[in-house]
Amino acid sequence: MPMPSRLSLLSLPALLLAAAAWATVPAAPQLDAPAYILIDALTGKSLAEKAVDEPRRPASLAKMMTAYLAFEAIAAGRRQLDEPVRVSRRASEAGGYKMGFTAGEQVELELLLLAMIHRSGNDAAEAIAELLGGSSDQFVATMNRKAAQLGMEDTVFGNPSGRDEPGVVSTSTARDLARLAARTIADFPQLYRLYGIDDFEFGRARLPSRNRLLASLAGADGLKTGHTSAAGHCLAASMMRRDREGMRLIAVVLGAASADARDAAAGELFAYGYRNWQSVLLLAEPQPTLGQIRVWGGQADQVALRPDTSLPVKLLLPRDQAEQLSAQLELPEWLEAPLSAGDAAGRLIISAGAHTVLEIPAVASEAVAAGPWWKRASDYVRLHWVSPPQRTVAGVGK
Repeated sequence: MPMPSRLSLLSLPALLLAAAAWATVPAAPQLDAPAYILIDALTGKSLAEKAVDEPRRPASLAKMMTAYLAFEAIAAGRRQLDEPVRVSRRASEAGGYKMGFTAGEQVELELLLLAMIHRSGNDAAEAIAELLGGSSDQFVATMNRKAAQLGMEDTVFGNPSGRDEPGVVSTSTARDLARLAARTIADFPQLYRLYGIDDFEFGRARLPSRNRLLASLAGADGLKTGHTSAAGHCLAASMMRRDREGMRLIAVVLGAASADARDAAAGELFAYGYRNWQSVLLLAEPQPTLGQIRVWGGQADQVALRPDTSLPVKLLLPRDQAEQLSAQLELPEWLEAPLSAGDAAGRLIISAGAHTVLEIPAVASEAVAAGPWWKRASDYVRLHWVSPPQRTVAGVGK
């Protein structure tokens, strides 16, 4: 008979709580900024935070949504990076910092994006908004619909640039802006490279990015700075450490007193995260095969096992424990046909040292019909008289 379909397994939340009980991680730094957050990009878990859900003005960090919608249009084939964009008079007369585009000028979309991302050109943001939305007002409505779709529950955009203007207020939170940064990186991995360019050609000059971390912090590759008198100095930053299995962290700092204080706060957050934590991608698409198991009395002698869980499976662990990760596939005493796809057939046990971190049911990846009578009889004799049942535990990597 097949193995009983119910296994006595701890739930994922229970296991993670159990893991937290034996792991000791130093407290997160307390920084001199009104609001900030550090998240692991893989799992989305917050590692350090302060006033993360307090509505604040995002300044030019609002331009990350303008860029997100531009990336979305490019990825869908509706727009191209090299297409010329006509700058309207309204765009050329945008308030605040401008790049100096003139009305009627044709500018490639890629240059507009670079000017908006790295120099916070409000005329570039307005031109992109008019290209994508037809008008600035229509584009702002799209920005707010997308914010709701992305789960940015405490965000309202008032214009495409985030600049302060009479009667128009944009508000967001450190948590929402970190979510937007993470989605930008995950949804548009090819276009995200534009955020990592530390200088670009503009006319006869090369202009440096205002995100100074790109040049000063190894592994930093985005995203956006911002400043207004009402918002203070703001930053959404990301970095990836390839020497740490590609672990990526995202930091958002809002309302700092100066650009130096803002950058220093982000640096402290990154240092804390990489010193103490490790994100791990355990299982990912496509559906992985955990191994093979012997099937008695079936038309096939073996069946592949797959994890019975939604994918991907991601964990964030204290760094010293993540370095001790191992996996074992615990198999039943025997498995006998007929077998249906999805029948329980063991469990994958993830451990860090002596502590179990996660258990995932293993199930048959396909059905195995009963074999002919002579096969069933032969296997029955071998199973019950020649080869007694034996519980199997197999290591499947570290």
